Amino acid sequence: MAQIIVFDIDRTLYNTDKFHDIYTEKFTKDLDISPEKLSDSVSAYKRSLKKSTDFLPKHFLRFLSRSLNISLNQLEKYYLSPDNFTHSIYPDVIPALKKLSKHCSLGVFSEGYISFQKLKISSIRNYFNPGLIFILRRKTFPVNIRKIPSGSTVVDDNPEIINQLTKYPNLHPVWLNRKDDSSHPSAPTIHSLIDLPSINPFPSE
Repeated sequence: MAQIIVFDIDRTLYNTDKFHDIYTEKFTKDLDISPEKLSDSVSAYKRSLKKSTDFLPKHFLRFLSRSLNISLNQLEKYYLSPDNFTHSIYPDVIPALKKLSKHCSLGVFSEGYISFQKLKISSIRNYFNPGLIFILRRKTFPVNIRKIPSGSTVVDDNPEIINQLTKYPNLHPVWLNRKDDSSHPSAPTIHSLIDLPSINPFPSE
């Protein structure tokens, strides 16, 4: 059986800050929305969420449509453009996925809404096994962690998620730290997905 590797999405595969910059530029330039009004509306929507992972694009765009008096269809056109997602993929992602997919079965373990899958829109969707897509409302609940196949390597940028995963001896968490040179105290650490094979994150069972 091929080794299974599952990845978080935001800030692991996708640069969410870059995506924000891309759609903001389109909204302000192509739709002539004031940068100040857009920023205020985006902040107001985010304040309405209990957690950042409760963000749902269709709700977000409806909120902006009402608060800015802009057509929802126009907002969707510029926000949901496949180019936005493709251009927001980190540079190391496609080379790493190409290499890993030759020997491993790749999937996703992320928190959010299954109804909005960036993988469906972007250019990397074909690297992932549809049977290994775990997009959950609260992924650290034990019942959800247990959905990951035993023996899987789990790559995540959030050290708190890694802390939770280290409690499961049948999983092999790897912290992807894109911010600095620090390492996780109890899990292998990489600073680029290209480094994933080199740290030998696949211990034998």
